Amino acid sequence: MARHEQAISTLNKAADKVERFLASASKRMGKGKKPKEVKSNITDNESAKMTTSKGTIQGYSGVGTVDKKHQIIVYATAFGEGQEHHALQPVLKKVAARYRRLDINSDILKDIIVTADTGFANEANMTYLHENKINGYIPENQFRSRDPKFQDRKTKHPQWTRQNRKPTNQFPASVFNFDPVSKTCQFPAEEDMWLKKEGIDARGNLKLFFEGRISKCRDCPLKKTCMRNPDSADTRKGQT
Repeated sequence: MARHEQAISTLNKAADKVERFLASASKRMGKGKKPKEVKSNITDNESAKMTTSKGTIQGYSGVGTVDKKHQIIVYATAFGEGQEHHALQPVLKKVAARYRRLDINSDILKDIIVTADTGFANEANMTYLHENKINGYIPENQFRSRDPKFQDRKTKHPQWTRQNRKPTNQFPASVFNFDPVSKTCQFPAEEDMWLKKEGIDARGNLKLFFEGRISKCRDCPLKKTCMRNPDSADTRKGQT
């Protein structure tokens, strides 16, 4: 009974926290061409969901401005947005304001060359640079397709993608008979696999890990097309 009361109390506190947040927080709009409302985050609503090489995270994009001649960082900040293009104009304005405040240069943007990567390339930024007579260089994301120097880049530096992987003769996952309700799985030889472990991935999804029984795999005629390393089943300490 005490556990149930504790659970109810915890849920009520969470609901109250959400209600307070909705009552006080304003909507956040994205910075894309067609701005959409950004999904709120109760813990840190200035952060954003961003896709990285390690999956989707809740965080910030860091933007730094560097003086190439003197090799120092002149301005740095963080934005709670997955895209960078909207950050160019406010960052340049902050840099100019800092140089004026320090009495270094009253209009530094007219005397320098600005370079940025493709993440900052869009029509609004190009218009801003042109109208303010800023000598800026920002490659847009299709420049390699027009530059003859990059014509043979795919043959010289092929990327490791699903398309250029070596073909395999292994069974695809679709031929395994998986039942998510009973949490059972059979491989093509119609033998039951055993549920080795369960886990939760970074997105909160349940993952099940199955493994074949080594006594069945050792003499199975399909092991060469079922296992990545079929010889491992022949040893006493091998894995299936």
